[in-house]
Amino acid sequence: YIRLPRTVVVNMFSKDAFQRRRYQFYGLLLATCNYSKSTFKKGRFTYTCTEGELVTCYRELVAQSRFSKSTVIRLLKELEEMGRIEVTNVGAGKKIVVYHYIELTRKFIHSDKSPECSPGKRRLREPRKPEAAEVLTPEELEKERQDNEIIRLMLEQEQVKEKFSK
Repeated sequence: YIRLPRTVVVNMFSKDAFQRRRYQFYGLLLATCNYSKSTFKKGRFTYTCTEGELVTCYRELVAQSRFSKSTVIRLLKELEEMGRIEVTNVGAGKKIVVYHYIELTRKFIHSDKSPECSPGKRRLREPRKPEAAEVLTPEELEKERQDNEIIRLMLEQEQVKEKFSK
């Protein structure tokens, strides 16, 4: 799974249609970016992407988002103007870099394998700063579970609305 910031999730369900589409598309980019360094071949080109980078084309983004090509182009420009992403041309496609990808998607990583963890507690740490670890209380864990359940229900409700509106 991928962790999305609360502002992104809340704006995905905004009453403002433009705001909703923008953040749905931004969430899609966060979800489809590379989560680790990888090298892959696309056509006759070989690309190396680090965390938070994506090499794709408009056709793939249109298929994934179900927005029109003109909407995808407009959303990419808006997100770039907002300073959220950077778009560059590569080969026959686009390279999209999501700024602050690690901070946005993996602010805390669960680490049950660390020796300091007792069986009933989870220890959290910043991805590149192990000294910033903290222990979650059972109340905090329960609150996080409730938040995740609310988000899941909101997403299901949105899917049902889309299904019956067609």
